[in-house]
Amino acid sequence: MIQLPDSNELGQVFLRAKNNNGAGMPLARASVLYDLNNDLALDALITHNKHSKVSLFYEHIDNSLHLIDNQVINPVIILDRGYANINIIESTLKNKMLFLIRTKASLNKEVIEFVNSNVIENIIIFKRKDRDNISCRIVKVKLKSGEIEYLLTNTEFSIKELKELYYKRWGIETYYGYIKSSL
Repeated sequence: MIQLPDSNELGQVFLRAKNNNGAGMPLARASVLYDLNNDLALDALITHNKHSKVSLFYEHIDNSLHLIDNQVINPVIILDRGYANINIIESTLKNKMLFLIRTKASLNKEVIEFVNSNVIENIIIFKRKDRDNISCRIVKVKLKSGEIEYLLTNTEFSIKELKELYYKRWGIETYYGYIKSSL
């Protein structure tokens, strides 16, 4: 979220978020599909603050499909746990994209079973009543702090490579800091 200058026009376009003063400040939601390897924004969106980050993800994919279809890029989509859901996994698979998504240990029954097992990697199947089941790989990654992270992927990278790749995701956080301080 980006706090915008206080004006009626910006408040109408981007909507106001409540604050202690009552009137609220105009806030925008910014989202970037960012190529970490080439330090390049592939797609950027700025919209009102009620727009969900997941819906912006789908817009990024739609806006970038021509790059993927024409093999200009072959991205590994790296997402934080706020994006871990079956619909995003389905969308990336449908669009023949590689993904790496950190997930909550409590995402669903299949993830919970994996978390409670002694296995460090496995294929899990997300069972759905109304549509085809979806499968992907899940791995446990131990951080320097000793904390365990859980990663969903459709890649064949080793666990060490997945850990290194996910760590690169912090480059987007640096880029967001740059955007927020530059606007």
